[in-house]
Parts: sequence; C-alpha cells; structure tokens
Amino acid sequence: MVALASSPGPTAPPSRREELARFERRVGSALEDLAAAVAEQRPPAPLPDVLAPEAADEDAGVEPAPTTLGTLFEAQLVRIARQVTVLHAAVSRAAPAARERSGP
Repeated sequence: MVALASSPGPTAPPSRREELARFERRVGSALEDLAAAVAEQRPPAPLPDVLAPEAADEDAGVEPAPTTLGTLFEAQLVRIARQVTVLHAAVSRAAPAARERSGP
C-alpha cells in the first residue's frame, strides 16, 4: 500500500478515493488472513476476485476489471495485487509442510 500513498491525494475525485478504499480493504483482509494462516499453519482463504491471479495477470491475456482510476494508478493496483498473489501462493505451499513438521 506504500506504493499508493502519494497517488490518490485529497484532491482526487471521490470515485477514485472510494475505489482505493475498497481495494485497500480487500488487500488488508487478504493480508490479515495470510498472517493468520501462517500462525495457524493452515491454507489461506481464496483471494477476493479483484486480487485473484487471473485478475492481476496481464501475461495471461486477462485484463484487470476496468476502473475509474488513471492508467498509472491502475498499474500500481495491479502490481500490489500481484504481490499479494505471490504471498498467497507461498503461504498455500507452506501450510502442508508446516503441518507435517509439527505433527498431528
């Protein structure tokens, strides 16, 4: 979220600030679940649609959902979504191994 700190300033249109707030809540919830999954040695919950790999993976030919935000700002959101996706994949892979190490 640091990457977005300077983007939607107080002069940004309300729709842009609202969209960022929704995105921030989704990312925050996903990160909280990832932290809990690590602590509890369990797989994380599925990512919200806006953060799902296909929504963030331009290489797959799937564009993120259209937004009212500017192009640079959208690129920053896609980058954050990709980073959360990488973390999600890592936690998903680590959960079974952590359970095996800790035993029944």
